[in-house]
Parts: sequence; C-alpha cells; structure tokens
Amino acid sequence: MTGLDLSGNNLSGPLPAGINQQLPLLTSLDLSNNGFSGEIPGDIGNFMLDSYLNTHNLQHNRFTGQIPEQIGTFARLSSFSVADNSLSGPIPGSLQRFAPEYFAGNGGLCGAPLDRKCKRGVSMCGYISGCARSTARPASAPQSASSWGSWWRSTSRTGSSSVGVSGPSSVYMCA
Repeated sequence: MTGLDLSGNNLSGPLPAGINQQLPLLTSLDLSNNGFSGEIPGDIGNFMLDSYLNTHNLQHNRFTGQIPEQIGTFARLSSFSVADNSLSGPIPGSLQRFAPEYFAGNGGLCGAPLDRKCKRGVSMCGYISGCARSTARPASAPQSASSWGSWWRSTSRTGSSSVGVSGPSSVYMCA
C-alpha cells in the first residue's frame, strides 16, 4: 500500500506509534478531519521510503504537544498541514517552507512562517540546523547565573562558533 486516506472518518484516540513499521511504503498519509488526540508520535516521520512521502495531512484533529522534527525530513514532501489542532512550541525548520495557513488554529505554535516569535526559554534545538543539546557547559561558560549575561555578551562579540542560547543549567550549542 502506498496511500492511506482515513480523512473524515470520526476516528479518535491517540495515533498509534509504529505506523511507519506497519506501512513502510507510504507516499501519501491523510488523517485529517478526525478526532485523533495526544501527541503526534515522533516515529511517524521514519518511513522506509521517506524520500518519497509527498503528502502528510493531520489537520482538523486534537493533537497536542510539539510537531516532531522528523515529519519535515521528507525531500519530496509537497503537501503538509497540521492546521486546527492544539499544537505548541517551535515549528521545525524543515517545515518552515510551508505557508502559515498550514499551521493555523494552533495558538501555541511559534516561529517561522508564523508571525509569532517563540518566547524566551523555548528550546529551538532540533529546529535549528546544527543545534544539539548538551548538558555540559562550554569550558568558558560561567558557573553562576549572575555571570551568565556578561559571558553571553563577550562570547557574542568574539564570534565564537559555539554559542549557548539557554540558561546555565543546560546549554544549547549551535555550530
């Protein structure tokens, strides 16, 4: 099977994890206009022929949480929508090429292509190319929170290639 269209069937409950293993050859997945709830499983983006998946429609459901970064990794993804759910957090960079209307109706989503900027303290790791989370501080990072601002300013001026974008308890490194 290469296409699965279950749109408008009043299906409800959480979307089961492992759909990618049960249907590894999908090129089209349309689960729109149902009552699916809970988080979008992170493994939904791990299809065997992921470079061939071109349609991924999850709009008009009740999904919560963040959009898994893996969803946007399909090279040929031409149709995508999560509009009218209850999603929150930053939009993955790989999905920012889609128009704002494909993310509409999710008051908690932020970042491009929406006009809503993400609030301070929202991790952008996984959503910025070259960014990886590390609980280790850079050697030059201060040990106390009171010194953090001056360290940030001096690091920013020197053009360091590793700049933390979070507080001192965990640092997000972007190359």
